[in-house]
Amino acid sequence: MARVGRDTAQVAKANVDLVRKQIGDVDLARVLRDDDAWAARLADIDSFFMDDFEFVVRVPGEPVTGKGFEEFRAGFLDWIEPWDTYLPKIDEILDLGDRVVVLGRDRGRIRGSDGEIEGPRGLVLYHFKEGIVARVEYYFDRDEGLRAAGITT
Repeated sequence: MARVGRDTAQVAKANVDLVRKQIGDVDLARVLRDDDAWAARLADIDSFFMDDFEFVVRVPGEPVTGKGFEEFRAGFLDWIEPWDTYLPKIDEILDLGDRVVVLGRDRGRIRGSDGEIEGPRGLVLYHFKEGIVARVEYYFDRDEGLRAAGITT
């Protein structure tokens, strides 16, 4: 008798596609600050996240944690306060099945400055449960993020 199971290659591709769409090509500073832009962004991505998805931002000292989009927006509004623009840049996406790793380097312009600056080489680790995002971990230290994902360099 043939076993019926999920097509893991198809599921993993769907996870990668979802992450690529979620990150998109958007100015996060503008989207987070503008209620209408935020509502439009949520309309695009909300159904791909658990209502109480967890997020963790690994920064020096204590990590910043929260649940759901309301806490996510509040936390990241603080983060982007000094920025006029803040744009994520994907360098590479690694498919780990129920987890997806995004290697990137954000860039933006600080208020009052003329030039854009690039942030450190970071990593975002998405955890999927039943085809939707259950947890997102942000690492500003890429090596720490790779270790957390179980990837050795």
